[in-house]
Amino acid sequence: MGESGEKDLSFCPILLRGNMEPVILHYKEAVFHEADACLITLNEEENIKKCLDNIYNIVDGIIIIDGGSQDKTVEIIKSYNDIYKKIKLYINDFFKSSNGILGDQKNLCISKSNSLWVLYIDPDEVLNDNLIKDFRKIIRENQDKDVIDFIRYNYIDNKPEKLFEETLQLRLFKSFCRYVSTSHHSLTGWRNPDGYILLDKKYHMMHNKSKERSEKNNRFYQSIDDKYPHKNWYLSREIKYEIKEHENERKD
Repeated sequence: MGESGEKDLSFCPILLRGNMEPVILHYKEAVFHEADACLITLNEEENIKKCLDNIYNIVDGIIIIDGGSQDKTVEIIKSYNDIYKKIKLYINDFFKSSNGILGDQKNLCISKSNSLWVLYIDPDEVLNDNLIKDFRKIIRENQDKDVIDFIRYNYIDNKPEKLFEETLQLRLFKSFCRYVSTSHHSLTGWRNPDGYILLDKKYHMMHNKSKERSEKNNRFYQSIDDKYPHKNWYLSREIKYEIKEHENERKD
């Protein structure tokens, strides 16, 4: 905090996009983060704590939108040991409010972030130790980029997934980016190729799910594509939903 009472935003240089004039913003009262994590959940009681444990210390805030879980997902999130009050939990019924559109749910989550960078992560994913250790260094050394990409290693029941052992997911990006499409979540709004960098393989993400969950997800994604084929485009529109924020209950 400087003498004037304004927050130190030295990590956040003004970004010039094309011929646009820079916008001078005043953050005297605002809380502006360097990096937030965004998650959407739906019946993730088996995974959510491990995911939160993995990322809690490397981000400034964690935005979670639950799509109407029927298990203990919300209970686990609300009872998490959130000692720094980083977690904001919202409930937005995935099928009623987002019409089963995964891109809409993700974009709504991103819109609740107040950060320069967004790390989007699924509850059944974790970052490896090298990426955890160097996370802040990586984003500060790549401020001229819009997307910082890294490999995701995919496992089913702890064994490498044969067809998709390594994939690129575009999970760390500037907060002005948004998702497009229903199932596959293409990212839009970033400069290609100048705004993109792929990290060395020593920095990666791991995704592990059961065979049963994998088959269930595939059926789920196909049902969405069949029901909403018209949603495979233009999801960068402004999304406004009436959602309820749940304050976390801190354990004594």
